[in-house]
Amino acid sequence: MVVCCARPWATFFLQPKIAGPECGLYETVLGERRGTSLSETWNAPEMVDLRAQALAQGTDRSICRSCREVSAKTVLYDSLIPFAVTDRQRLNLGMNRGEFESSKIALASNPACLSVDLWYRCNFRCPLCSLNQGDALAEAEVIELFEQYAETAVHLHVSGGEPLLHPIFLDYLARPEKAPGSLSITTNGSLLDDSILDRLTAFHFVNLHVSIDSFNPATFLQLRTGGDLKNVVDAIRLAVRYKQVVNSRSRSPLWYVALNVVPTSLNLDELPSILFRAAELGVDSVDLCPLDGDHPGYDFMRYPELLDEAKNKPLAEAIRDAFRVLPGLETSGFDRVLQCIEGPSVMQCRGAT
Repeated sequence: MVVCCARPWATFFLQPKIAGPECGLYETVLGERRGTSLSETWNAPEMVDLRAQALAQGTDRSICRSCREVSAKTVLYDSLIPFAVTDRQRLNLGMNRGEFESSKIALASNPACLSVDLWYRCNFRCPLCSLNQGDALAEAEVIELFEQYAETAVHLHVSGGEPLLHPIFLDYLARPEKAPGSLSITTNGSLLDDSILDRLTAFHFVNLHVSIDSFNPATFLQLRTGGDLKNVVDAIRLAVRYKQVVNSRSRSPLWYVALNVVPTSLNLDELPSILFRAAELGVDSVDLCPLDGDHPGYDFMRYPELLDEAKNKPLAEAIRDAFRVLPGLETSGFDRVLQCIEGPSVMQCRGAT
């Protein structure tokens, strides 16, 4: 019986220069990849070898020991079943699971979950962002993604850069016949309008993650240079209205709107008020996103320019008070912040994994 997690089989994270499973392993697999199709990358020798190593080492893989899913086996597949809404998605999910359970390492199935950075072009110039705006997936690869892979995926997450600037993605949003089970978009919110949201109503499950690091106009301009706070807040309100209309027509929620916040020394004190403002706007969740992403072992506290004066117990109490007052608002990523600002040593937090 397989004793490793299913992510090297079920998930795929694709960036302009890097690809791998959607977990902390992604940077260790395919670096500086160029000139390959998505199909070639999905079953590249490095991916096949990674699956073989996962089978051989199982829970003993040192890079995986800190991951909660290291011995989850088929739990990931079970969680995806409700979001497989078409016959093609159910068939691919079953085939992918069967290949995992039978220990196959070169796969005939497509990824059940895809997370893709289309390009790093953006209409904002956020000072904390180190992405090269010239980096992008090849046009042929983007077309392949939306023509051959999106409709068999149970979940597709699209990000950037700013994905709503990408012309091929905008064309794809007008073709719901190629929809995944669940479509997730991370955006700065500046381009969310009726035209985009109208197209999304033809999709199945929709998750919108709007990056907004502050509701203070001056701080917003510092962290989201080139953006307009009123424009982004208006877009969030509009997205929430669409969510409410769509969800009112369904027995269970189909749309989900979240705010992504990068915690820094400039906005740390604002976290309680961000929670209250999010609830006022009607969003579903506030997610703290460290600069290096959400993968195990990465920690925004490692950056010396961030949170140098993080130790702040009154702030921790204010955050916990907001949690108590707003039980319906989901949150993620706050545990690490609370651990650090309540703990005895900021340097201890910087060294934590």
